[in-house]
Amino acid sequence: MSQKRDKKIPESAEELNDYIHITTPSVWLILLAVSIFVAGLVIWSLTADLATAVPAAAVSKASDVHLYVSADNAAAINAGNPVIIQDSTYSVQSVSDSAVTASVVLNEYERSLIAAKANDPVIECIMEGTLAEGDYNAMIVVAREHPISFLFRSNKR
Repeated sequence: MSQKRDKKIPESAEELNDYIHITTPSVWLILLAVSIFVAGLVIWSLTADLATAVPAAAVSKASDVHLYVSADNAAAINAGNPVIIQDSTYSVQSVSDSAVTASVVLNEYERSLIAAKANDPVIECIMEGTLAEGDYNAMIVVAREHPISFLFRSNKR
């Protein structure tokens, strides 16, 4: 049988000095857990780094590595942008000003890496560094942001 305190209105002045039980240790544990979670979320949002990347097909022949991206994505790419290929980081050396038809420079597999059809325009970029000859799936990082910046971003354009 559990004992419950009867909640009643104090009948004398001495009863006003009695201990009033408001919280239990479990309430404090829940409050502590929520506080730790919120603190962790704030620290993560200040220190994490979210990258926005554009898919690219990297074609390595002889000593040059050429990156091909769809013309729609090329506007965000500049010389110096990081390029990630197989957990290694390189950088974009230059970006071509003119587009070429995908079927002229890319085979079917390479076009599938950037989701380009045969007649779609693609832009060529030259990458710094060397790779063994072959085709590679690459990602060109075009922006990096901390998650906290999403809270303070203005949607006005």
